Amino acid sequence: MRKPATLMAGKFGSGDFGTTPYLGDALRLTGKGAPLVLYIGAASGDHPQFGAGISGVLEAAGADEVLWPKLTGRKKERARAREALEEVDLVFVGGGDVEAGVDALHDADLVAPLRAAARRGVVLTGMSAGAIMLGIALALFLITRR
Repeated sequence: MRKPATLMAGKFGSGDFGTTPYLGDALRLTGKGAPLVLYIGAASGDHPQFGAGISGVLEAAGADEVLWPKLTGRKKERARAREALEEVDLVFVGGGDVEAGVDALHDADLVAPLRAAARRGVVLTGMSAGAIMLGIALALFLITRR
């Protein structure tokens, strides 16, 4: 069964970044009671406070655990991100700078693994720039399936 992607605009100044009730819906789409989530924070430069806030919101919405391998900065965890894509139930791509985020995805060689995750039925969701990044990745995925 193909699962829909959830794309959110985000809302600064709110405790949940404008994600409720959408995150709960996205987590339920996984079909798991407590899904494993991959957070991709590349568009925000893996900003510590923003990423911690998003991770907390994801856990409050029902995620069992949020994996957050860093794709920017000095100690990039590219291999860990690719490995995580093979086991997670949901991918959340955070907001920030679309171009920087897309560059980080390409630099980490995550585009093909994201597409493979989509084919396996992993739920994809993104907020603001993350929604745009997923839109780009999904459009390319659909084009390449023809």
